[in-house]
Amino acid sequence: MADAQVILSIEMNTGSDDLRGGNDNVNLIVIMKSGALIRFNNLNLSSRLADNSTYKNTQILTYYKVADISGFRLQTTLGGGMGGDNWNLNRLTIYGIANNVPTKMIDVSGNPLFRFTGDQKEKDFMYTPAATSTSTSTSTSTSASTPSAPAVMTRFNPDVHGFKFINQFKNIFVSGIDWFTGGLCGGMSYAALDYYKTGKKIPQQSYMPAEGMPLQSYLYDRQVNSITANVDRWAELGATNLFGARNREFFNWGLQNDSWAG
Repeated sequence: MADAQVILSIEMNTGSDDLRGGNDNVNLIVIMKSGALIRFNNLNLSSRLADNSTYKNTQILTYYKVADISGFRLQTTLGGGMGGDNWNLNRLTIYGIANNVPTKMIDVSGNPLFRFTGDQKEKDFMYTPAATSTSTSTSTSTSASTPSAPAVMTRFNPDVHGFKFINQFKNIFVSGIDWFTGGLCGGMSYAALDYYKTGKKIPQQSYMPAEGMPLQSYLYDRQVNSITANVDRWAELGATNLFGARNREFFNWGLQNDSWAG
């Protein structure tokens, strides 16, 4: 069905006062024209939004169109009182992406745009199509100025947190018999996240560890675990994700359920 889901790409720019994270977080409430309120709690995944930083998040609305949305509410969980947190939001940008076509719904800024405190915990930002539309331009210039879909990213940076060697492993199952499979993609991914989540620096070697070395054995074990621990997820992916229709939904589940994504 056309416009059966809307991907919300959210970008928040923090000013000179951070959001601490932990118990001090920010929620997104989508205000529908019908009066319904759809919540996405803890956009920052309990992580700190540092001074003068940019944070990106992606959420998915199913069975809605961009035209169904009236606005957005940012709602914080700031406790207030002595020692309570405050947060300066300097810019908020939200794109609604349907059928791979992005619509800029919110793009507002200030210094600060809004200061969240224990007494001022939430702020509404209403979507006014006329204010953000480029429909007054000619058809040629509108096409040229249409923004591309913002990248869907987490704070995990492959260049920093990923292994430095290429994945050309051959996995020997029976010693002495030339029977093997290629690659340890799942093991390298799981292992890289292990290092990331525990705050350990990734090994800096640029060559693959040899068969039987501790690092190779660790990657192999994580490869096996990536399969055996996720049999149900692989089954759902294969059975219900025809032509990749649910790729963004599965990615969004990961953002919501895994703290490493922040």
